[in-house]
Amino acid sequence: MKYTKLERNWVMYDVGNSALVLLNTSVVPIYFNAINTGASSADLVVAWGNAQTIASLVIAMLMPILGALADYAGNKIKFFLGFFLTGLVLCLAQAIPMSAMAFLTVYVLCTIGLNSSMTFYDAMLPDITTDERMDAVSSSGYAWGYIGSCVPFVVCLALVLGSGAIGMSQMTALTIALFITAVWWLGTTLPLLRCYRQVNYV
Repeated sequence: MKYTKLERNWVMYDVGNSALVLLNTSVVPIYFNAINTGASSADLVVAWGNAQTIASLVIAMLMPILGALADYAGNKIKFFLGFFLTGLVLCLAQAIPMSAMAFLTVYVLCTIGLNSSMTFYDAMLPDITTDERMDAVSSSGYAWGYIGSCVPFVVCLALVLGSGAIGMSQMTALTIALFITAVWWLGTTLPLLRCYRQVNYV
């Protein structure tokens, strides 16, 4: 199926945010473990699990409110941009040296920004395409999100796992991985921001 420019740009956002999802579930826990040199493995697992739970609960409480707000004129792009920029800035902020508790706080807020932006991203779909093409476009976003996000993820994973071989500390490699992912996410989002216009609203 041939996609319009707007449909392609919508799909590209999934390529960007999925890269951060992959990083957060694989590389970021390694980073968290590296900055907690004095904590036991059990304490690290409990702290990480609590952070994930808090982020999930906040997102679950926000979703109905955000979903309703998305129906009003001009709100989709405003809230989408706000949450996207929040997630992007906090993704970069995770690379700043800080205590374990401060890092977890930044991580939770970054996760909330990422997932909240996706609420408005999904709400854009009726403005992006027709009812007949909606399922195909949505499926393409899901599929290309996983495929495309592997590009920065493989680079970041190779950098972190091979940091010693190239004379780089693992902490430095993890920091660079966060920057690579943030730049990738920004680059895949800009096309959508430039061309999206809300058509359906209350």
